[in-house]
Amino acid sequence: MKKLIITTDTENQAKLLATFLENHQMVRAVSISSEDSSEDDYNWTNPSRPATDEEFEQMIQEAEAEYKEGKGMNEDEAKAKTNARIEEWRKQQGK
Repeated sequence: MKKLIITTDTENQAKLLATFLENHQMVRAVSISSEDSSEDDYNWTNPSRPATDEEFEQMIQEAEAEYKEGKGMNEDEAKAKTNARIEEWRKQQGK
């Protein structure tokens, strides 16, 4: 499988071309991305991007610090809090 990247001048042109390409058997998928997105750019907000070692270390340090300060929760506390929120939501929904 190969990927073809096409740049158009306007969003309308992109939509027309995408519609045209979607009707061909050899085309598997067509999507339109915004101008400012590029796969070559580092995007730290991309949820599918794996975290770096530094990010893991920072997350662990922050979690440990919060737990020592009494702000963190263990697994049982987190489950209880989550279940309480779900029950509250169900009551609001009338269920």
